[in-house]
Amino acid sequence: SSPELIEAIARAMHVRPRLVYLPDIALSAMAQFPGIGARIARLTQSLRVKDDFLAEVLQFKPQFSVDEEIRQMVQSWQQ
Repeated sequence: SSPELIEAIARAMHVRPRLVYLPDIALSAMAQFPGIGARIARLTQSLRVKDDFLAEVLQFKPQFSVDEEIRQMVQSWQQ
């Protein structure tokens, strides 16, 4: 999910993530305002990637965990 990705990047950077959690009812109320409903929906939906099917078809198993890859990415970015 998007929050899990942000938390993993924050862990790799040794910082605390700045996530704001809002109840669904608050987001639903904000989505009712004219002109911003579609934007609210797009920004608040969590990004999820399921790779089970692709991994099975290609018989692919990554060498490193997501956390390890993110750690390496952060190290490269910080250089």
